[in-house]
Amino acid sequence: MFPLLSTLLSLSPSNVTGAVSRRMQRAGGYVLAGVCLLTAYVAGVVALAVYLAEHLPVWAALAALAAGFLVLAGLILWASARAARAAERQAREIAAARQDAAMTSLLGSLGAAGGSTSAIVAAALAGLMAGGLLNPGKGPGDTP
Repeated sequence: MFPLLSTLLSLSPSNVTGAVSRRMQRAGGYVLAGVCLLTAYVAGVVALAVYLAEHLPVWAALAALAAGFLVLAGLILWASARAARAAERQAREIAAARQDAAMTSLLGSLGAAGGSTSAIVAAALAGLMAGGLLNPGKGPGDTP
């Protein structure tokens, strides 16, 4: 039922400690790599700002940098919204295909069981009659 728990329980205590410490070391390495990447990104942005400030007034360099990041953020938001819409459309198409397949299978099994459309008509009439029996007194001409 719990494969991870059963695996951990089957290991000796030294193996469990080793497995946990390896995972902690791996997680620590990922955190350290993330900090280094963030530092490199900030250093790159500062270097670009200094370069632009040498060729333009400082306020213009910072404004150009801010405008560039604003455009980049807009492009990222546009691309992620487009991807989300595509994923949603694909999910709707998959759900519709599953529903069509289920309906085709149901109609095929009714046709195979009864021989033709007579089985489908009989099943529909049985459903209508069962609905009328389960909810008596609610017909179109009845008053409450």
